[in-house]
Amino acid sequence: MIGDPLLILLNNPIVLGSVLGILVALTEWSMPLYLDNLLSMVSQTAGPVALISIGLSFIGLKINIKINELILLTLFKLIVFPLITFLIVTHVFEMETFWAESAILLSALPTGALVFVVCQKYDIYVKE
Repeated sequence: MIGDPLLILLNNPIVLGSVLGILVALTEWSMPLYLDNLLSMVSQTAGPVALISIGLSFIGLKINIKINELILLTLFKLIVFPLITFLIVTHVFEMETFWAESAILLSALPTGALVFVVCQKYDIYVKE
């Protein structure tokens, strides 16, 4: 019963990558130079390939924007989330100024491609 959700969680590439990254950092394992060079070259293409893939997935989609939702989501992303982050980094956690300011700034930045990928996976708000 507990095994099924755990297996699903471990099959998630984000979780799996994080766990492997932690294990590599803890063991202080270093990759062979040829593998490091190969992965370095491949990693430089990840961003552009993701943007092209997202752009191609929009072909044939009619975007259905509801102005009320757009305004509400924009207000949340640009005002409410940074305000909540500000309250957390100033009243809940003790942080250096640089890290507190970074957290506030990052909370207001665009969410990027991950939101679109999650929406596609769960078939929610794909057109929006």
